[in-house]
Amino acid sequence: MARKLFVLVLIMCSTTALITCTNGGAGDGGEGLHMKLTHVDAKGNYTAEELVRRAVAAGKQRLAFLDAAMAGGGDGGGVGAPVRWATLQYVAEYLIGDPPQRAEALIDTGSDLVWTQCSTCLRKVCARQALPYYNSSASSTFAPVPCAARICAANDDIIHYCDLAAGCSVIAGYGAGVIGATKFSYCLTPYFHNNGATGHLFVGASASLGGHGDVMTTQFVKGPKGSPFYYLPLIGLTVGETRLPIPATVFDLREVAPGLFSGGVIIDSGSPFTSLVHDAYDALASELAARLNGSLVAPPPDADDGALCVARRDVGRVVPAVVFHFRGGADMAVPAESYWAPVDKAAACMAIASAGPYRRQSVIGNYQQQNMRVLYDLANGDFSFQPADCSAL
Repeated sequence: MARKLFVLVLIMCSTTALITCTNGGAGDGGEGLHMKLTHVDAKGNYTAEELVRRAVAAGKQRLAFLDAAMAGGGDGGGVGAPVRWATLQYVAEYLIGDPPQRAEALIDTGSDLVWTQCSTCLRKVCARQALPYYNSSASSTFAPVPCAARICAANDDIIHYCDLAAGCSVIAGYGAGVIGATKFSYCLTPYFHNNGATGHLFVGASASLGGHGDVMTTQFVKGPKGSPFYYLPLIGLTVGETRLPIPATVFDLREVAPGLFSGGVIIDSGSPFTSLVHDAYDALASELAARLNGSLVAPPPDADDGALCVARRDVGRVVPAVVFHFRGGADMAVPAESYWAPVDKAAACMAIASAGPYRRQSVIGNYQQQNMRVLYDLANGDFSFQPADCSAL
């Protein structure tokens, strides 16, 4: 767990990398850093059903990205701004340069680097964004650094792409060896009915848990060398009062060949919905189907095969909470509204998906993390969480 967060790095043209830094609050000392998080669809005036459809589409893109990353040996598959931008979920605005300019960063715990783009970015390569591109030529703190410099050599993902012919991009990085914070937390507001409130990201000294609600802590699972993902030791699930008959081994991260890993459970702010390996999903769906038998309704025509749905008005009344059990006694209770979602005017369906018959990795997505404050303590290898009213922070 040597990864660190939020140094700003700029990649430019074919032979140089450029660096600029945020305020000193990004470290573990001082007051730390607080950024507001906005969901990518928050300003789109979408209905609840439209938000869910967009999340489903984004989730499929995200799983494809995760598959490609794992196929690359677990190292995140290298850096590619258009790919990262296509799977974004949460965006933070910040000021960069001198004089300061407004910029956007993608906040993503499942990627090595988080991008924003410069005015020299090639339009056919880089993605469209709401804010103007960062004008590096207008900043007095912008200076070139050779690719062979120590700061670049310390981050494999940057040095791999020193020949990137895509102009300039600004990156908030998680890479080992860069100077940044070893502790961060976030709190995601509900997808629906958040009254316009933003989510929150806390970095460094400002990252902590407290207030109401029990704090649960488990240790991260050591992932493959160079992996950008955060693996958690999930060992089981409970529906209501029923512990599901799922062997803990189905969630294990395994080295199937030297340097090649399979399975595991990652927590990912960039994935909308949770997906579980097939055996775990089958056990969960079977238990819920038995419990909800009298309340189940026909899924909409475009739903996945076997989708479980109930009347929207009945979700809070009939759907039980699900508890995710982690090693060390940490239990994450997920209320119905954090794993069921409205799909049309009449029905809501379970928003936990099967990873499919061949995918061995489970993913805990951001929909399950809404109204939950989570803390990544990388120095101690701890992951902590507690229920919270994120709209009130």
